[in-house]
Amino acid sequence: MFENLFVKSNNKDIVGLNDELKCIYVWNLLKSNSILFVVDSLYEATNYYQALQNYTDKVLFFPMDDFLTSEAISVSPEFKAERIDTLNKLINDDKYIVVTNLMGYLRYLPLPSLWKDSNVNIS
Repeated sequence: MFENLFVKSNNKDIVGLNDELKCIYVWNLLKSNSILFVVDSLYEATNYYQALQNYTDKVLFFPMDDFLTSEAISVSPEFKAERIDTLNKLINDDKYIVVTNLMGYLRYLPLPSLWKDSNVNIS
């Protein structure tokens, strides 16, 4: 139903979409490339991540706390595990939509080759 909804757009002049239509638009873009979907806050990122899961299972979450002070004081183990899972899935050449907030976008990450070489498999 939504396959040809945004066919004539050039990805620069789409404005005025509600949250659900933004999810459909991003989901349509997944056919050609992987997508990094950056929003303002962790709350918004969570909402978009959950909404995008209705359309595809190729959506990943890269959550970071919104405040630098909370990152220095305590790191959420759930967020850390989610970020590691996301990075491990991104090593493959599959196409994904990665939803993150601004702090996740600004986070320093190692090169993909370094991340891949640092993985240890325990059996």
